[in-house]
Amino acid sequence: GYQLPAGHDALPSFVYPFTRWDGIWYAFAARMPSLDVGRNFERFGSPSDTLWPLLPRVMRLGHQFTGVPSEIVGLIFVNLCFAGALIAVYALVANAFGIPIARRTLWCLALVPVSFFYHTLYTEAPFLLLAALAFLAAKRNTWLLAGIMALLAAVFRSQGVLLIAPLLVLAIGQARTERRRLTPATVWLLLPLLGPLVSIWHRTERGIPLDGVLRLQRTAFAREA
Repeated sequence: GYQLPAGHDALPSFVYPFTRWDGIWYAFAARMPSLDVGRNFERFGSPSDTLWPLLPRVMRLGHQFTGVPSEIVGLIFVNLCFAGALIAVYALVANAFGIPIARRTLWCLALVPVSFFYHTLYTEAPFLLLAALAFLAAKRNTWLLAGIMALLAAVFRSQGVLLIAPLLVLAIGQARTERRRLTPATVWLLLPLLGPLVSIWHRTERGIPLDGVLRLQRTAFAREA
């Protein structure tokens, strides 16, 4: 089995179900660099070397400023993100399809069984919030804000880079509807391309060369498969 991070066993019992699976990895990464955990995760090496960096960084900073255990900081953060995501998704869907469909969308998001992961120590809730905010900003032609939200999503999860495609489709569609050309400001929608670069910089700052970063990722996914 996995060796839990130091202090994890002192958490309130209600926290445990929400810090399983990948939550353990994020708990370890949030407690780095003070903990040397590479030997405890021989399949992947150090979690700080394989996880996308923003959620562990938020957890660590929250702990440093409040003294609250990083796992609890993370749970509060992701649940606040999910509450914000519900508001943002409601606004987005209501604008496009009307209030009745927006309400049903929220019920589906909140009650579908896999919504459990929006409440756990995972990046799904922050990613959903930032993606919805990116589309809301794009609908209002505020391209810089849309690009920043998508970039943050890409630092939470590698899949955030893929937001570029639907955002560009939305920008082109709005330009055609309004019978105008794309503005130069839409170039901000390419900001998510910086997400992988931020992740690589995070690892190289820890002394891991670029080929080592790629090797870690290949090893992680190959052994999971």
